[in-house]
Amino acid sequence: MEHAPVNLETAHRMIQATQGTETVPIVRIPWNLHWLAKPLLDMGAMGVIMPQVTSKQEALDAVQALRYPLEGVRGMGAGFAALRWGLSVPEYLKIANNEIMAILLIEHIEAVNYIDEILTVPGVDLIFAGPFDLSASMGLLGQVTHTRVEEAIQKVLAAAKKAKVPVGIITASADDANRRIQQGFQFILVGNDMGFLTSGAKGMLGQIKR
Repeated sequence: MEHAPVNLETAHRMIQATQGTETVPIVRIPWNLHWLAKPLLDMGAMGVIMPQVTSKQEALDAVQALRYPLEGVRGMGAGFAALRWGLSVPEYLKIANNEIMAILLIEHIEAVNYIDEILTVPGVDLIFAGPFDLSASMGLLGQVTHTRVEEAIQKVLAAAKKAKVPVGIITASADDANRRIQQGFQFILVGNDMGFLTSGAKGMLGQIKR
């Protein structure tokens, strides 16, 4: 939802489509705001990715947005969520705080500078390094392979390993994904649907003689 024209109704249908499968519906919202996360949780999302987390307080706000009181500030209204999970509402309420993943995007150099503090926040299930926005925040817009950007990514990885918090990253190819796995990344995003469609179309068109 952060960078795509997906509204709440579409997100709801996508989450519903995963029911009865082993797929874990995770939604990336446009900003780290509790009121953006709440309706998606109530639809049955099993994880929320919070973008642009740059401080310990913002990490705490992100986690609390996904938890019911007294651990958080999430409001009550999980009828659809309980249905998606195949539970009654009381059953859902008992397990939601423990089962919903809080995923924080580390995509600004300020977040890298405060990564150790961010990782002390209880309830952070996973952090995700975002090379593109990170490069922009360093004055290296789009230069995701720049040495300084890679050094920042490795700092995030080392801190996550030390804190025993899983860490993820986006990759552009199978070779890149395998390299990141060897480094210790555990949550790998490989390409995207638009890229796959474009690549397939170019491959086909490139074989047609004009």
